Amino acid sequence: MFQKLNPQPWGQDKKTLSELSRQGSGSSCRSLFGPWALWKEEYAQQMNLPIQNLHHIVVVVEDSKKEVSSSDAHKLVTTSLRFTGRPERAELRLADLSQALQFEDWHMARQIVWDEFIDMHRLFETSQPPFSYMTDGSKQVLEECQKLWNRWQDGPLVTMDAGANVHMLFRNDQRKSFEEYREHFKKTFKVLAFAGVKDNVH
Repeated sequence: MFQKLNPQPWGQDKKTLSELSRQGSGSSCRSLFGPWALWKEEYAQQMNLPIQNLHHIVVVVEDSKKEVSSSDAHKLVTTSLRFTGRPERAELRLADLSQALQFEDWHMARQIVWDEFIDMHRLFETSQPPFSYMTDGSKQVLEECQKLWNRWQDGPLVTMDAGANVHMLFRNDQRKSFEEYREHFKKTFKVLAFAGVKDNVH
């Protein structure tokens, strides 16, 4: 996309493009790769994992401007007593998650992803001063996801970033579940649903 809009000598060097993109928005540096990308240090890179063609749902619980920006949140979490060992916990979960996905252990991947975002949000709530992105709506969505998982012993990977909205990733063989979750949450919340991965669209 960048190449078409403004040709540059780096051509298809996505590492360089990722570094440039990160200067504008940290999260955007991952969007050059799919379906899996790893963002560490100054740029993101492709992750070659066997599970491909994912389906993505975002349950939009809150779409107003955040009172605490993501940048400020990253600074505030260091004041939490729970921050001790946090980088090590994140690195360990990343290694475990990569292995779980490599061996297509969806159940293990789901638990790791869940534990990670809960850990992150606990840091927000115990920082000085404390703050929270998780709303009653967020908790409702998470509780319903948990109930659905307990009923079927399968479902999407569920996560939250630094905000109130809930993200869900479905395998391609879960297309029916993807559609059922979309219709279920549309009854109460705004839902963004992205089916599959389209080539050259980021």
